[in-house]
Amino acid sequence: MVCFVVVRVWLAAHGGFYWDDLRFIARAGAQQWWSPSYLFADQDGHLMPGAFLVAGLSTRAAPLSWVIPATTLVVLAALAAAAVWRMLTILLRAGGREPGWAGPMSLAAFLFTPLAVPASLWWSAALNALPLQAALAWVIGDAVLMAGGTVDRRRLVIRAVLVYLMGLAFFEKSMVIPFAAAAVVVVSAATVGVSVRTALRRTATLWGSLIAVTVVWLGIYWAVAGPGAGEHTAAQTWTLWWRTVERGLIPSLVGGPWRWERWVPSPPFAQPAGWMIAAGWVILAAAVGWLLVRRVHGWTLPVLLVGYLVVSQVPPLWFRSSADTAPELAQTMRYLPDVAVLLAALIAVASAGRSRSVGRGFGRVPRAAVTGLMCCLVVSGLVSTIGFARSWDRNPTADYLSTARTSLADADVPRILDQPLPLEVLLPVAYPDNQAGRVFAALDRRPHIGDWADAPLRVLDTRGHLAPGTVTPARTFGAGQGTCDRPEVTTPTTVALSGPLLRWRWTVEIPYCATIAGRMDVGLTSSRTVSVPVRPGLHVVYVQMDGEGIDLRIHPVTAGLALHLGGGTVGEVAQASLVP
Repeated sequence: MVCFVVVRVWLAAHGGFYWDDLRFIARAGAQQWWSPSYLFADQDGHLMPGAFLVAGLSTRAAPLSWVIPATTLVVLAALAAAAVWRMLTILLRAGGREPGWAGPMSLAAFLFTPLAVPASLWWSAALNALPLQAALAWVIGDAVLMAGGTVDRRRLVIRAVLVYLMGLAFFEKSMVIPFAAAAVVVVSAATVGVSVRTALRRTATLWGSLIAVTVVWLGIYWAVAGPGAGEHTAAQTWTLWWRTVERGLIPSLVGGPWRWERWVPSPPFAQPAGWMIAAGWVILAAAVGWLLVRRVHGWTLPVLLVGYLVVSQVPPLWFRSSADTAPELAQTMRYLPDVAVLLAALIAVASAGRSRSVGRGFGRVPRAAVTGLMCCLVVSGLVSTIGFARSWDRNPTADYLSTARTSLADADVPRILDQPLPLEVLLPVAYPDNQAGRVFAALDRRPHIGDWADAPLRVLDTRGHLAPGTVTPARTFGAGQGTCDRPEVTTPTTVALSGPLLRWRWTVEIPYCATIAGRMDVGLTSSRTVSVPVRPGLHVVYVQMDGEGIDLRIHPVTAGLALHLGGGTVGEVAQASLVP
């Protein structure tokens, strides 16, 4: 356990924000952390108020600081490991065994499996997976205790329901917990020689309570989130599921994969060698054969594993599947950490189960061989973990955020225009959470980020430096007929553009000369108007708006305000050095 925590601390120290982490931060910066609209927001078909709550509190306490997220990674991983150790101890004692050597072996299989590696560095993934791991292990443990019949059932039901609610709050996939726990109770009872009917009768109150909570939460889920966008197909879901098994689960049985690929800005994905996949299948076949030969009702364990893989993996993969979904999505192993809990439980059940009456020594595996194999798996798992960490290091987000924080704190202008983050940090598909105004909203030391800014224009470059900006000349407009002494804009005025504009987020560069300080409204033919302050004299202001049209519309709002307009441009904000 100590080695596990040390590894997790090392990983967390080398981690950094990535993708959904920034979306969490953007939403926390734009909304109140306690508001229902924030906590129960639809996150790509996921419902996770608990994860949003942790992200919101972290963002408010230390915006864009990795210290609190790194701490949560380690603490949640330790809690999940403790819950799994408790579950393993209960399962082994249910079969009349003390943890002995089987307990540490089962725990090591959980602690160092690559199945949970993405949750060791990816904050948003950890906020989903680690509470699910802890809740799954805890509820299984409580269910097996109740099946034993020697505990206060009412107290256990209340505790298990509360833990289950905690898991649901962080990840709707936790709805699989009651079914997984019931299956483990049945398999454990069958293999250790306890009446399955008696075990289910003793736990009936627990299942009724958990199912009632599941029905309510499922209703909330469908009302708030539901499946993601896109056309979902059985063929694509099967492809993703098989990739999950063949290139995720199977190599993990031998501590793989050792190789992780990455296409920035996508997360690392498993790319196991062919021999590792083959070795994984051999290990699985040997384990199934041993169960069939050496354990009473041993066939129930692989059946439970396959059933769990279907029930726990198909729904999220179905919701994420579409014609544009790359099969490599399944190889990121984001949805596999809970499978590690079930595998550990099955190892414990197999260790505690009754042996068949077979020939002396037939099918018996020497303890030294098992210990040696487990040591090899731990070493292999560490190799895989280090490989994942190295692939993760190619994430440019941490350097960008660090530089941007410093640049914004040292800005020489009071306002800058909103702009999207670089593509290698966050793609436009995350809009509006990919906008700088949302991601950096919680920072205290920064210029105001909004829909207008005075000259000189500043923009964040791809590395996070604040650099001179300009507007690309998609369209232009000519100067007004007046002068600064005789301004032409005194009433709502339409200024013709050099060509039509499609619906987009446009930035308008407006040189003007104002007679007095005041405000003007600016808009396109079809867009919302933006209220912009103006100052007396000759100045330049940049205004952003979503819309389309063939002209620019300007309205001096302040009484007595008159404007003379110079020739300007309409386009997109860009770094000045990159525009000819």
